[in-house]
Amino acid sequence: MQFAKDDPNAWLDDDQDNPVIDLQKQIMLLAELTPLEYDQQRDAAARRLGVRTGTLDKEVTKARGNSAEASAEVVEEISPWDDPVDGAGLLDDIARTISRHAILPTGAIAALSVWALGSFCMDAWRVWPKLLITSPEKRCGKSTLLEAMEGVVYRALLTSNIT
Repeated sequence: MQFAKDDPNAWLDDDQDNPVIDLQKQIMLLAELTPLEYDQQRDAAARRLGVRTGTLDKEVTKARGNSAEASAEVVEEISPWDDPVDGAGLLDDIARTISRHAILPTGAIAALSVWALGSFCMDAWRVWPKLLITSPEKRCGKSTLLEAMEGVVYRALLTSNIT
């Protein structure tokens, strides 16, 4: 039985000699459907192929390959800038961005700016310090600072309340 992509309800009997190849063809055809089209067809396809819908879902996801893996990325991949960048100007821009969102003690904005810029080349050092944002009181802007830093560091992964 072969799933006809042009007509989702049409199942053609061909390749009956090798049901394993036929099953793989069906999965590949189902993988080409949009998620909405696949959702409409998955129950009927699973019944016709004699498999559970959960198993069919896993096989279709596997057949979709790179597109499913790309959407599962946790952090955005940033491409290098084409032209040389002025480091001092960039540090000033980062400091201005952070200072627009947070009021910090003397020297903190400079330290955060250098840390953010250093995050782009952290693989060059054997040891890289973690950034810990704390405060003496609740609701004083830690999350706001974290979100501002997320916008200026390399491959930011925002975390909080980790024990």
